[in-house]
Amino acid sequence: MLLDIRYVARQLRRSPGFFAAAVLLVAIGIAANTQTFTLVNALLLRSLPVQSPGDLVQLYVTRPRLLSHPWFEYRFSQYLASHSTTLTGICVQVERTLLIEHDSVVERGHPHYVSENYFAELGVRPLHGRLITRQDDHVAVLSHRYWQSAYAGDPNVIGRTLRLRGHAYQIIGVAPREFTGTILDSSPELWAPFANRIESVPGASLERSAAEILGRLRPGVTRVQAEQETAALWARHLKESAPDAIVEGERLEVRSIARGVSPMREQSRAALTLLLAATGLLLLMVCANIGGLLLARATARDRETAVRLAVGASKFQIVRLWLIESLVLAITGSAFGVLLAYATMPYLVKWLPPARGFGDDPAEIRVLTLNLQPDWTSVLFPLVVCAAATLLPVLGPIWRALRIDLQTPLKAALSDAGHHHMQTAICTIQVAFCTVLLVCAGMLSRSVANLRGAGPGFSTDHIAVLSVDPELRRYTKDQAAGLRRRLLMERINWQACALRPSPAARSCAASASSVPLLSLERAHRRSTRASTPSLPSTST
Repeated sequence: MLLDIRYVARQLRRSPGFFAAAVLLVAIGIAANTQTFTLVNALLLRSLPVQSPGDLVQLYVTRPRLLSHPWFEYRFSQYLASHSTTLTGICVQVERTLLIEHDSVVERGHPHYVSENYFAELGVRPLHGRLITRQDDHVAVLSHRYWQSAYAGDPNVIGRTLRLRGHAYQIIGVAPREFTGTILDSSPELWAPFANRIESVPGASLERSAAEILGRLRPGVTRVQAEQETAALWARHLKESAPDAIVEGERLEVRSIARGVSPMREQSRAALTLLLAATGLLLLMVCANIGGLLLARATARDRETAVRLAVGASKFQIVRLWLIESLVLAITGSAFGVLLAYATMPYLVKWLPPARGFGDDPAEIRVLTLNLQPDWTSVLFPLVVCAAATLLPVLGPIWRALRIDLQTPLKAALSDAGHHHMQTAICTIQVAFCTVLLVCAGMLSRSVANLRGAGPGFSTDHIAVLSVDPELRRYTKDQAAGLRRRLLMERINWQACALRPSPAARSCAASASSVPLLSLERAHRRSTRASTPSLPSTST
């Protein structure tokens, strides 16, 4: 075997052009497939990095002809924890859009307020410090992304203080890199105790605060059984505590979140499936190209093969030489392909559509924070692809070696009919694959363009939006309320402006709430909980 490897290495050194072309082709095929599978794995296949993700569920409310939403009153989570026989480990979370102040820097963030058993029930361990417990108050656990961006990965960040909407919170820990919560598309800056959540909503009651409810299925309990019991408990709870809140046709669902929650998943599932199929065809086309090169190389070495067989070499030894040569090409190309895939992964993420807000503002565009770190499946997939890239291209040369006639090559009169038939078949396969690949690439490009250009449902041409947020300028609550009153008093002036022609603005309008780009979840949430009035926005 070692002699065969040395012989193959010498042969490849004598053909640097062939070696470079084959390695480049394999690298392109492996890189495309590795990148695509890593993205598909992150969005569609990979489970949450928590303990026993298959048992993790979340409650949702659905209504006819309306979008479902995951918000319940916090007191229902307490009622469920004390009465449910099918769910255990009930915990809550809610996202808010707030101002985060640290080291004289004020920026808008999306912290998650979580119950004291949130991290314990998920089985998450801290990277630094510790996580939230029952005794904690006004503490914060930083996400790995925010720890890197805001504190440059400083391990001495534990014990420092930041402020959420003017309230001081002590940093007690940093979450591991792979954990970004239950939402895959975007990562919160930090997690804080749910009991402190009402500070961000003046006048709100903790018991009536909206929250997302998570839990685990008890051993031996199915999701359907848990849904039936939980729906009955919810109906009983509403009847006892808030009979006026019962809505006809409203239904509770228990959904598995073993792979997390991802608004982008449903939007891009078809496009990702198409992309995976397209890169698979690309790999087959690469194998066909390498097969053609190896077949041409085998034809040029027919006399050498015949001499080897004539002096006593077995056909198995000849086949082994071809397999070793193909394996060397596949391993070298795969190594370069995997390196190329992960080197260009950040550019692939930038090419993807941006993440949309999920909690306090679903219309907000956020930074996409998919976990694209390789795991065992991401490592296993290139190995399988490498095996395919090894075996498929060498089938042609092996088939030709097994059919060789000892006398004809030695007389230099070997008929090329079989060779021509094989070349014709390979060319036909390549043309077919190229055609399908081009069609898939066109469809994929159009799908991605549609995702990136998804609008709010109305024309946004020649529309400019100006929002006023005095908190960014360190206004106090009284100063912000005074500014809000003054701007609302100018509403007549805004309307008058809309009636006057202007070379810069044809019309203008003012709103005491956010621009109407929000989804039905937020409209429902506003009707079921108190919220802080937002400052006026103006659009022209």
